[in-house]
Amino acid sequence: MNIPKLVVFTGYTQVGQAIAQRMRKKFGEAAIATLETGQSAEIVEQQENQFKTNPRCFVLVCDASGEEGHNLQFADYMIHFDLPWSPNRLEQRHGRMNRIGLQHSMKYVVFSGSQAADDPLCAWVVLLGSGLNLFKESVASLQFYVDSKLPEFETLLFQEGADGLERIIDVVENEVESEKVSIGEQHALDEIDALDSNAAEYFALLDDYDGRHKEIKQAAEGWVCDALQFKRWFTDPDNIDFFWYKPTPKTLLPVNDILTFLPPEELNKPGTYNRRLANRRPGRVLYRVGAGIIDALNDYVQWDDRGRAFALWRHAPEWPADEGMEWIGFRFDYVIEADLSGVKQLLEQHQWKNLSLRALQRRADALFPPFFRTLFLNTRMQVVTDEHLLAILERNYSGKGQPRQDYNLAKNRLDIIDEFISRDDWEALCQGARTQSEESLRQSEAFLSDCQRYAKDADRKLSERVEQLTLRLERQNEMGSGQSLAEEASIEAVLKNALLDGMINPRVSLDSIGFYIVAGRRPPRLGKETE
Repeated sequence: MNIPKLVVFTGYTQVGQAIAQRMRKKFGEAAIATLETGQSAEIVEQQENQFKTNPRCFVLVCDASGEEGHNLQFADYMIHFDLPWSPNRLEQRHGRMNRIGLQHSMKYVVFSGSQAADDPLCAWVVLLGSGLNLFKESVASLQFYVDSKLPEFETLLFQEGADGLERIIDVVENEVESEKVSIGEQHALDEIDALDSNAAEYFALLDDYDGRHKEIKQAAEGWVCDALQFKRWFTDPDNIDFFWYKPTPKTLLPVNDILTFLPPEELNKPGTYNRRLANRRPGRVLYRVGAGIIDALNDYVQWDDRGRAFALWRHAPEWPADEGMEWIGFRFDYVIEADLSGVKQLLEQHQWKNLSLRALQRRADALFPPFFRTLFLNTRMQVVTDEHLLAILERNYSGKGQPRQDYNLAKNRLDIIDEFISRDDWEALCQGARTQSEESLRQSEAFLSDCQRYAKDADRKLSERVEQLTLRLERQNEMGSGQSLAEEASIEAVLKNALLDGMINPRVSLDSIGFYIVAGRRPPRLGKETE
């Protein structure tokens, strides 16, 4: 016969410790597990596993720390040794058992006190059970209603005692039913976005992408491990799913840069690329955009300018080999993305809560995906359009031993550039080419077309969002509420304009610049060099 598993909740750590101590004396040490404030992540995991897997362990005593982040749907009973004043906290407790995979109806036991007619605690239990129906179904959707009623409950309790709470039970029951109807109507309004023709496809693609965690890991570690020479360190040699990245003597980052962009607390957090495993291990990092180390490495990539400026001699046998026939010019690689300077100014001006520039940047990237453009300019500031020349310029770098070999004009080869461009003219030429290239890019039909296309689609999606919030606000205003929603709708309308401005006039960032000499012969004075 299987012993039923019991979850005991109290809002106080010392009370939980006392309960666990007495029960251990009665049933033995192995029969009781605890979740309490101050336990390490390893102990929390060990205690929860003990309660789940050990048949002899049938009681789990939890203080307030156990109200979130635990999956206890396998338990049979939940015992409330005491009740939090907030019904939403009580809902959090119930949510530990009322989860996907629950195979039986939930059973609750409440220590409600003396059962006397004038006992406030007893009246509070009746209000929760009969008025809010909290012990029979979830009230998660009623969170805003419950929060708005708590001040009234407090006033009645202190002014009229148990009688005041009992008097409004029927009123609360009717209001809850009315609120459920309104919520049902609201769900219909929310379908404005859900019925978008691209929504189902978008979520399917997102789910598919998230399941390709091995590919995400391979792409990330191509930079982290292969390029920067970080090493994976495993929390458990027998479990290769969880690890963290640590620098070694071979890591291609100076120590000061590591400490600036990768704080020690981020370096010491183990994680995984598998979302399913991360959800089962509280405290573990999911390696995705937003994780500390991933964002820190992204910031470093934006900061580090190594390899972003180069000069080369491109030997193209199909190009004329005579002196004076060389092509000389520049390559500019640009990143185009939404300009959030206006959004940043709004955040600094209004100090809006729950909004961060990084989150809004990702939102803008979803509406206006960053894209790249490459332009080639000759030294007369003319954009290259000749297809034959573009085919030569756009070839990948060819190293030693290739028929079309490229030669890096660095170190002892810098004087080759002097034969084509005077050092006195070099700075002005580079600055002029930089300015002209961006102007040419911004005026090109392809650039303008891309910006207008993304901005038009973003306008539609942002307008739908504002419209949705407006409809929801009208519904809540009919019910005499909606202040927080009014603020959200107002913010969305202002943000919409700022985001669109940043897409119509996007930010153009120079990612790399190259100087090319194209000739039908090898560069002069190579000597024994064969690069």
